Amino acid sequence: MSTFAAVPPPTVAPIPPLKETGAPPLPIPAKRIGGGARSLRELSEDAELMAPPPWDLQPYTVRGRLTLLSAPPKAGKTTLLAHYAAAKSLGRDFLGQSVQPGRVLWVGPDEHIGDQVRRFIELGADVDKIFVWDGPGFDIRRIAEEAERIGADLVVLDTLPRIAQISDENDNAAWTEWSARALPLIRASGAAWVALHHHRKSGGKGGEAIRGGSAIFGLVDIAVSLEPVDGQETQRRLTIQGTRYQNAPDLLIELQDSEYVAMGEPGVGKFLQDAQLRRVNSVLLESPTGLVAEIAERAGFPPTTVRRRLDQLVALGRARREGAGGQVDPYRYFSTAPEHQGVEGWSGTSSDGSLLHHSMSAERSGGAES
Repeated sequence: MSTFAAVPPPTVAPIPPLKETGAPPLPIPAKRIGGGARSLRELSEDAELMAPPPWDLQPYTVRGRLTLLSAPPKAGKTTLLAHYAAAKSLGRDFLGQSVQPGRVLWVGPDEHIGDQVRRFIELGADVDKIFVWDGPGFDIRRIAEEAERIGADLVVLDTLPRIAQISDENDNAAWTEWSARALPLIRASGAAWVALHHHRKSGGKGGEAIRGGSAIFGLVDIAVSLEPVDGQETQRRLTIQGTRYQNAPDLLIELQDSEYVAMGEPGVGKFLQDAQLRRVNSVLLESPTGLVAEIAERAGFPPTTVRRRLDQLVALGRARREGAGGQVDPYRYFSTAPEHQGVEGWSGTSSDGSLLHHSMSAERSGGAES
């Protein structure tokens, strides 16, 4: 009878007690180019993202953004944009502002191409910087690719529904689908884009006048309306109906000698505007902060009035604006006039091209904006 040796039980090492350790640190993600999420810290270190909007024609057009200009039929929206495009090609002032010279791509399926060519020739546009779309088709990707190829700084779409090829302008789903294709192309572009469109017959404010679905108003960055002025055949009123950027008062413009001239704000006399402008310029020369509230207190005008006049000075090249706007980084304005040049010796040009030559007593008697 065999016997078996007793096998000792296996030894089990004791389980060490758990250490009180914190959670491991999260890895810092590498910088990403497109796609996914990026921290606000990382984004704020991107100089391009933190730069103020690259205005082309303030406060109406911005590079890499889409502006909608709507108007009643035959109100002159195509003519107005043609003047803008011609001025852009020449680097000529437009509506009282300096416009940087650049190339323009004009896409106008609503007109015969011959009419477009003759209009630009009559306006004296630079024939080497105006490019007119000659088809075939009006696919937004092809338009964006062509804008990139020629180095366009301004792209005009006349009109939006024809180029979007949406037959039912009230179809919000169709507009949303088109914008999903178009907006990334526009955002990646170095050009300011302007699309022309029609008013609905009933009119309205805050985008309600735009004919078609509400999605049209939602997809654009700036919506501007052009309206006739009662009893004034050559005058029009530009109104910002909605914007993601800087709001502004209405602007009265007039076609004089085949050129659009800015007449100033409707309801505010030109003499008063010029007096306010000189007063604000005088205070700006001595402003320690450049903040609107501080300048308004010193000038004796409401902040809204002062902000308008400061933006006019920026457009005239008499001041520069810094900051991104908002509470964190508010706008600050600084004079660009030589240090030795006081307000008494300055003669500038207002938004309508007139000389500012009123006396200091006229400035101080201007009062608040009516």
